[in-house]
Amino acid sequence: MLEKVVWDEKWSEIALNFSSDLIFWLTEDGHIDKCNDSFHEKCGYCENDLGKISILDIDENLSKREWKKIWSELKENKTTSFETTIIDKNDRYLDVEISFTGVNIGNGIICFTKCHEIT
Repeated sequence: MLEKVVWDEKWSEIALNFSSDLIFWLTEDGHIDKCNDSFHEKCGYCENDLGKISILDIDENLSKREWKKIWSELKENKTTSFETTIIDKNDRYLDVEISFTGVNIGNGIICFTKCHEIT
């Protein structure tokens, strides 16, 4: 049984990393905790940047107030999505549909985030 669990986890990791969509996990304060390879490649951020940048850094259309509202909705197991423009490390703009989904982990939640290019 353990072998199947390890195999399933490996397949999940492969699927996320090979997705052409930008996928990342956000903490309550909006900081990027983990991301897939597409996020690294398309946005130019390296592993050392994670935790230092937040959703507010890459989406200048999103305010702190709006992020708090989104997080409150995520606590109620809601998903929200909208079109926006994100900014990569080199100040290039990328039009995306972004979706946020709250995922319960232990005694808290983390935000699973997916950005699909619409340009």
